[in-house]
Amino acid sequence: MPTTLSALHSQGQKLYQKGDFKAAISAFTEALSQRDADAIGILDNRAATYCKLEQYDQARRDARHMIKQAQNDERGYLRCAKVLLLESKPDKALQIYEYGLKMLPNEHPRRGMMEQLCKKLEDRMMLNRQDPFTMLPLEMAALVIQHFSFKNIVGILRVCKSWERFFGNMRELWMNIDLSGARQKVPWTAVRAYIRRSRGLLTHATLKNLALPSTPKSIEFLSRCPRLEHLELWVNHDYKDIFQKFKGCKYLKTIIFSAEIAVPHSALEKVLTQFPKLERIEFWSVKHSPLTIGEGNWPQSLPNLKSITLASQQATTTSPPSALIIPNLNHSLSNIPNYPNLQELRLDWDPPIYRKWLFFPPPPPDFEAEEGEQEETVQLPPLRRLELNGLTISSNFCSILPDTLTYLSLRGGSVFEAPYFDRAQKLEKLTTLIMEDAPWVKTATVNALVCDTQAPLRVLHIDECFNFTTDDFKLLFQYMKVRNPDAFEMTELSIVQLQGSDDEFIKVICTQLKKLKILNLSKTSITGCTIRDLADSKLSGSSDIANLDRLYVRGCERVSSDAITYGRERGLEIIT
Repeated sequence: MPTTLSALHSQGQKLYQKGDFKAAISAFTEALSQRDADAIGILDNRAATYCKLEQYDQARRDARHMIKQAQNDERGYLRCAKVLLLESKPDKALQIYEYGLKMLPNEHPRRGMMEQLCKKLEDRMMLNRQDPFTMLPLEMAALVIQHFSFKNIVGILRVCKSWERFFGNMRELWMNIDLSGARQKVPWTAVRAYIRRSRGLLTHATLKNLALPSTPKSIEFLSRCPRLEHLELWVNHDYKDIFQKFKGCKYLKTIIFSAEIAVPHSALEKVLTQFPKLERIEFWSVKHSPLTIGEGNWPQSLPNLKSITLASQQATTTSPPSALIIPNLNHSLSNIPNYPNLQELRLDWDPPIYRKWLFFPPPPPDFEAEEGEQEETVQLPPLRRLELNGLTISSNFCSILPDTLTYLSLRGGSVFEAPYFDRAQKLEKLTTLIMEDAPWVKTATVNALVCDTQAPLRVLHIDECFNFTTDDFKLLFQYMKVRNPDAFEMTELSIVQLQGSDDEFIKVICTQLKKLKILNLSKTSITGCTIRDLADSKLSGSSDIANLDRLYVRGCERVSSDAITYGRERGLEIIT
């Protein structure tokens, strides 16, 4: 057996030529351990041998060692690129060639050869590439690109010049400017370029993530678009300037202002008058206007208005706060203004110092119908969605709800005493009921909203309502069996921080509500036993307990990571 360095290296090469690759690898490996060995040459030979055995990961490892030990030696780059080509990874091989050309000095004797190999590989790859959008008919290419977000479309323009020309001239792609997905501040020059691509005929605009100096110019450019229908501004700007600039936009159907744009309540009259085609308004910072307390001066007829969102955080000494007043919301007390098509109503009251606001109080005690007339019933317009945040509901709340309601969300409110609902309207279309952080939520109120309304609930949230416990929930099940059995068909339940929630109670939940697919148990006292039971049930397909798809366990301190892993391995999606 040769013991010298040259003999070991030479023996490995002879074994390679004979086709005894395993013995050759042993010889090369032993040669590497000798003092003063030609490490780069031996690693190169061993990598080539590994390739013959199709052990490409080992060959790649040797090639990378070559590069690491001698960055000015071209053999490491050439060997690594060859291995990647054998693995059918030409794009990564090209990257290795390009990296090697950066590291090798210009006077290197074999740099020219690497440049030739790099250019040859690049040309070969270009021949195999076909632009999908040039292969498709124009109509199909347009249909494909319309599924991308505005952010994706902007990114596509940077791929190549042909795509920039192709998509930059498709006017229909630029009818909706949405800057909400921008990673960096957007300059006004970009907004101007997008508007020009639409030929100034865009219909939807969402301004967000604008550089502060760019806001006035961007708003100015948008105001010159005569067909604008949707205006959404999440920027800091004066509302007077906005209304002045957009007064000529006769087709506006949606106006959304972020909390950075403060709008006095008295200005809402001008908005509704100036833009008669409005279907949706959202103002997230409404200021009090003392002159509008009470009836207000809104237009007499608002047949197009479908959605109203008003929010205020301004403190007030008046009661009720004028910022969120909607004049004559009901149809019975007055016929002006009229909201015959209002489908969504959201009121958000969150001042630093809370003052009680009773939502939609009943008519005053001295209100009486004239002789020969029947007293009209107070009721909301035909809403489908109602969200009340920070408001307190009164005893007539269930009676004024329209039977068209499908979504009801009640959050906050300062009253501890649960209102006694004197009469409940049947809500045969209500599928979603959300109650969150509401101290007035107790057994009586939940029973009224869930059972007395006979709502076919599919989604129920009772989150952080500290006066409602697991015992109250068990009573609710008893009432549901008698008065609203259809509610047992619900598919989503959230009981965040419900007092008394433990493993035994969750078993009760999942055996009573067998159609559940989503369950939120965040901030409860469950352990990994609950996850184990639910995961095993899902795996076995048992019909005795709910077969969940998703489980939330955020803030559950008694749930271990092992239990979460166990559940996920059995197909249960667990959100932590």
